[in-house]
Amino acid sequence: TIHPQPKAGFAISRPLGICIGEVVSFSDQSTGADGTVNEWHWNFDDGNSDTQNNPSHLYNATGTYQVGLYIVNSFGCNSDTLFKPFTVNSYPVINAGEDRFVLEGGSILLKPIVTAIEPTYLWEPATYLNNNLIAQPTSAPQEDITYKVTVTGRGSCSSSDVVFVKVLKGPKIPNTFSPNGDGINEKWTIEYLDTYPDNRVQV
Repeated sequence: TIHPQPKAGFAISRPLGICIGEVVSFSDQSTGADGTVNEWHWNFDDGNSDTQNNPSHLYNATGTYQVGLYIVNSFGCNSDTLFKPFTVNSYPVINAGEDRFVLEGGSILLKPIVTAIEPTYLWEPATYLNNNLIAQPTSAPQEDITYKVTVTGRGSCSSSDVVFVKVLKGPKIPNTFSPNGDGINEKWTIEYLDTYPDNRVQV
């Protein structure tokens, strides 16, 4: 008796790839021809293998792997090995930078340092920004604000960081004061001076 050859087949739970540290699942879709499938031989291309019909696997390094499967049916007939590529992506590395300072009425360019493949950007909130979907937006804040930037790279892997923008209000300098003990205008107080780091006042 000559039996037809069984055919290996499988589906990947995340066919477009995963982020490192995530688990991927494989679903058997093989056909045993005139027999039933009773052996599965998986090769995950990272030195690991499995003999379950629907295994899950955790990859410990980024890269593209050729996942292989061959099956054996109840007549002892082997299928050819089916290979499918699968990618494990890294998370973007992002540094939104140190706190920023901007004079009241002015604007500032936000310049995060990003390492990612095919990055997209989302700045939240979008308040005072000229565009919250670009790498380096310009902010013209009216009040102090903290921005969160989320970078999404290949495989929908995302990382976030925040940056604080301090608005330096224009100092209001009184031109007189009267330290005469009547409790009115006793001190020469410059409003908003405390918001200027390392300031120096010269009279």
